[in-house]
Amino acid sequence: LGHESDTAIVTASSEFDPSVTEQAALTSQTLMDKSVMLTAAATEKLGDPGSEVAYQFLITNDGNWPDSYAITTTSPDWPAVTSKTTTILLQPGDQAAFAVEVTVPATAKPQDTAGTTVTVTAASDQAVTDTINLTTWASHVAGLSLTPLLQSDRGMTGETITYEFQLQNTGNAADTFSVSVLEGWALPLIPDTIELAAGASTTFNIAVQIPPEASGGTQEET
Repeated sequence: LGHESDTAIVTASSEFDPSVTEQAALTSQTLMDKSVMLTAAATEKLGDPGSEVAYQFLITNDGNWPDSYAITTTSPDWPAVTSKTTTILLQPGDQAAFAVEVTVPATAKPQDTAGTTVTVTAASDQAVTDTINLTTWASHVAGLSLTPLLQSDRGMTGETITYEFQLQNTGNAADTFSVSVLEGWALPLIPDTIELAAGASTTFNIAVQIPPEASGGTQEET
């Protein structure tokens, strides 16, 4: 493969005297064709903050000459690494797979984005190259922490006991949280929704009204 050649012999002879003859040799040779193609299964993906997003690639030697290819990544905002750190040797028509992993920062907000450029270059000729651009987005991750500041108390029949809670938004974006109270002596929270920015926290109260007919020592869980 590569520089293939063919030799043709051209012969001219006299029909009157076949011993009178002359030959000439013609040699034809293929030119060296260097070419590489880089393809990706996907060029845009979402990733949770703190996670690694993997992109799958395929290198194809489209030329007619064996060559080695170096893989480089450029990612100025978020870290990116390849699964193959050395050059890849490919025969004409052969392919090789590799992956690139982009790390989404743990502090990334929803729709934060970063670009990554992946390039393969032939070792024999720096002009033989192919490039793909990736875009990685940070996804919206919801999270909350609900902490009762007081979990139990006592009161007389007919009295109202107030319990304080702390609610924190542990997600990476502003969110609205609904608060509901299951069966029991507790009164519904009005309003029953709380809006919090990412990382913010607030407190709210739940009132529990002890029924007048409740006997002494009666306990109710809410």
